[in-house]
Amino acid sequence: MQLTPEILQQSHKTILYIVSKYPKYLRDDLIQEGYLGLMKAAQKYNPDKNVKLITYAVYWIKHYIWHYYQKNNVQTETFNEEDYFIEDSSYIRTYQKQLLDKLAVGVLQLDERSKDIITNRYLKEESIYLHILGKKYGISEERTRQIEVLALLKLRQILDK
Repeated sequence: MQLTPEILQQSHKTILYIVSKYPKYLRDDLIQEGYLGLMKAAQKYNPDKNVKLITYAVYWIKHYIWHYYQKNNVQTETFNEEDYFIEDSSYIRTYQKQLLDKLAVGVLQLDERSKDIITNRYLKEESIYLHILGKKYGISEERTRQIEVLALLKLRQILDK
């Protein structure tokens, strides 16, 4: 699969999110490793498996970061090798199902406006901009962002239970 500028831009947020869990002094190197992992994922990606590229790429991004740690003997408390390699795919499927069930329950607990904002920002192929959603509800872009943040916090609390 060819990595287009759009795919790279969309994947940038995911790479930054993964890298944000590590010490700041390593971030530039880890972002580069993340992109190497993304390129590897694009080479091995099979669209016939009904899995989004970014879902598949997360494994390779984390793998390349782990490899960087191993290669450079980086010592940190935040890194746990077991978080990155799970052999039992049935465990992964069970865990994913539990998370999706909790997420579905959480989304149902949101009010209609919050549910719509979260759906349009995160659960669709193309995210809708905050200012567009704000116009839809007659509120400012900033207020739309605040509603989004509150809804995400509520979902996170539900997922953490």
